[in-house]
Formats: sequence, C-alpha cells, structure tokens
Amino acid sequence: MQIARKFLQRRELPFLHGHRIMVRREAGDIMTDILTKIADLEEKAFAPGEILIPEGGQGGDLFFLIEGKVAIDKGDVRMFTVGKPGSVFGEMASLLDRPYSATVSAVTDVRAFYSPDGPDLLANRPDIALHTARILSRRLFAATSYLADLKSQFSDHENHFGMMDRILEALLLRQDHGTEEPAKVSQASDPRL
Repeated sequence: MQIARKFLQRRELPFLHGHRIMVRREAGDIMTDILTKIADLEEKAFAPGEILIPEGGQGGDLFFLIEGKVAIDKGDVRMFTVGKPGSVFGEMASLLDRPYSATVSAVTDVRAFYSPDGPDLLANRPDIALHTARILSRRLFAATSYLADLKSQFSDHENHFGMMDRILEALLLRQDHGTEEPAKVSQASDPRL
C-alpha cells in the first residue's frame, strides 16, 4: 500500500535502469495545477451567501475556485454545488459574450482567483483557455451521455418524452456562433406541452 501511495504522490513509475516514465495524470491534478499558473490573478474572498456572479448580469468576469464551496442556481433551482479547486465560473458568458446564465454564490467561505476581463485572459493565456476547454468538454460529455440515455429510455413514447430525437438534435447540432437567441417553445406553439 505504501508503494501505491508514493506512486500516486509522484505520478511517475519506476522503470528499467533508474529511468522513470510519467503516467497519465488524473483530472484532479489538472484542476489544481491551474491554480499555480494563475497565481498572478487577483484573489477575492466571499462570505457564505455572497454572490460571485448574478444570473442575467453583464460582464466577462472569470473566477477560479481556490477553496470553499459555491452553489450554481438557475432561477430558483439549485443546479449544483461545487467545491473542486480549479473550477471555473463565468466562462460561458466570457466565451459567448452573453449575460451570465446562472447565479454563482458562496455556500461556505470562498476564495477565488478573479479576472475582470475573461475574454482577454482566455485569448492571451493558452494554458487557461485549455483548462477551461477541458472543463467545458467534461460538462458536454456528461450532458450528452445523459441526453442519450434519456433518448434511449423514452424514444418509443407517444407523448412529449417521444420528442427526445428533436430535442437532442437541436441541442447537440446547434452551432450558430451565438448570433441568434434560442427559439422559445410555448404551449401555444406546441400543444403537447
């Protein structure tokens, strides 16, 4: 067991004749490694209940969690709580030049690195842009897997669950570069709702 712990701490594997090879790093290492690369950014502290990002607010602020736990709320719905150091918030608004899509608020005492100009930071710091792209890719992978599972469960239904094919196509194939607002579906336009 001690050998395994040393291996995990060093992330390298002893090899022939004293040579070492690096092994694939885990996501947790990648998440915390970014914090050393962005230590030049301003650090902000938030008390429980304080808002880092307001839903619908304008801006391009980016936050990288150092410690603590935040909640992500869409309207009155709690979507997630996040406490992983290196997690990034405000990236969608920064990349898409749109208002913030959710409120991010401190659940515990929070410390985060902060950039008031996310688009500029992402454009000029490839390491941060790559970190952000990895996080977004993980989220997209999880969402796609979930939606594909929903599709397989409900595709044979005649009710609104049977619309999964159309919903998935709209979500996964849309690449409008943010020039149009998403279509709003109402009961008047779709009587099945």
